[in-house]
Amino acid sequence: MKHENVIPRLEIEKYKFPMLILGSLPFIGVSYKSFKHDEIYRKRFSNIENIIEILSVAVEYGIDVLGVMPDIENSLFNNLLNAIKKVEANYGIEIGLGICIPVPLEIDGKPIDVFRRWLTYYHNEKKLVDENDLLKRYLNDPVLQWRKGWKKQFLKASKHLKPYAKEDFKRLSINLRPVERILNIFDGYKVVFVEPGSEIDFLVVSGRFDLLDSLLSFLQSLYGGLVILGSHHSGITIPVLEKSKLSFNGFMTPINMLGVMMFPSKELSLKAVEEAKRPVIAIKVLAGGRLKPLEAIEFALKYVKFLMVGVASTKELNILVRALFDALSK
Repeated sequence: MKHENVIPRLEIEKYKFPMLILGSLPFIGVSYKSFKHDEIYRKRFSNIENIIEILSVAVEYGIDVLGVMPDIENSLFNNLLNAIKKVEANYGIEIGLGICIPVPLEIDGKPIDVFRRWLTYYHNEKKLVDENDLLKRYLNDPVLQWRKGWKKQFLKASKHLKPYAKEDFKRLSINLRPVERILNIFDGYKVVFVEPGSEIDFLVVSGRFDLLDSLLSFLQSLYGGLVILGSHHSGITIPVLEKSKLSFNGFMTPINMLGVMMFPSKELSLKAVEEAKRPVIAIKVLAGGRLKPLEAIEFALKYVKFLMVGVASTKELNILVRALFDALSK
């Protein structure tokens, strides 16, 4: 049964999406708050009924699109897939899925190093903003710190490793087999968009638009729907991609008052989003639960029309929806 407050829908290309899209990270045990919160989520959502309850209320609000991170080795991921099917059966609908796909980047057939990748971003971005401020942001960003040992390991990498350079970029490749395997998992589900993950930033920094073009062609040949490009370095990535001749349908990037995961700076990221001609879906709107929903949504809606937010209870979902309608009424 539809709730009396149904989320407004807007178009991206020929598809209509609710302005509020539900994120799935809490369902697979990711809080971006603390490792203690992660454990609480893992315990809560090991019971499939708790996922079903939230998805059911979301559907009643007209939120029938769910962003999904395919964490295949995580037992909670199977719970999520089963919960989606049960809610679809209960309501006689299909839930649209937006699949975030990690892009397996390799050099000489070996996966690129995560810290060298971030070190490469850092060396490129320090040319555009104050280096000391940038380093502080890299070391202290709360979402980056959610990765165990992030600060210590990044500092170690900055002293002992070199960023990837032109010679490395020439040997860069994408292993498309894992991408195809991930999409095959969703046979029988309604996939409404695919979002190649934030490795897109690295392909832009490396200048390997040929690889990005091949990836986009591969995705579009496999499923034929929308492709939304993810970025955590939108201040650099979005302007470059907007000028390119690549075929894709929009962007997904963090937008929040604190500038969490907005690189190289909050200001440059917001400028890029404002000037983008393609639709942008905002993520990290609540900065990993560090902002109040109303102020966070009001801020994000100044720049975008679509928000993706994860919740860990029906209470949180109700508060979020109320905040959205309050923000829209102002």
